[in-house]
Amino acid sequence: MEESQKMRKEYDNLSAVEEDTALATDQGTIDAECRSLNEKIRSTKLVYRDFKRFLAQYLPKFAPEDETNPNDDCLLARLLQSLWDAFFQAKDPEEAYVKLSELDHAVKPGDLVFLIRNGIVESHPKEKDKIRLEDFTK
Repeated sequence: MEESQKMRKEYDNLSAVEEDTALATDQGTIDAECRSLNEKIRSTKLVYRDFKRFLAQYLPKFAPEDETNPNDDCLLARLLQSLWDAFFQAKDPEEAYVKLSELDHAVKPGDLVFLIRNGIVESHPKEKDKIRLEDFTK
């Protein structure tokens, strides 16, 4: 009986060591995934910052301010902001469409053609009143 208790204790100790090793391995994997995710978040923030700087510098050159309200953002800037907001608020970027008829500002047809032609936005395949930003994170 004493021998069986001794064997049982050794088995329990061995099981505990194996379990600790498995937990350490799982924790290492989780830590690596967290580091990878944090790096992706950091990279996304850098791209976002650079993109905003680019738009601030070049948007006024090809889309002047709205003449009716010069203190307001240009219509293209407002459209891009709406698309950007929808993209980041959507759980799935594939579903981040903005319905043009529901925007609180006008959309110039030329601006829309410009964005579609340059691959910045795309139309919904079935509902042409909906557009979304291209997902450049893929």
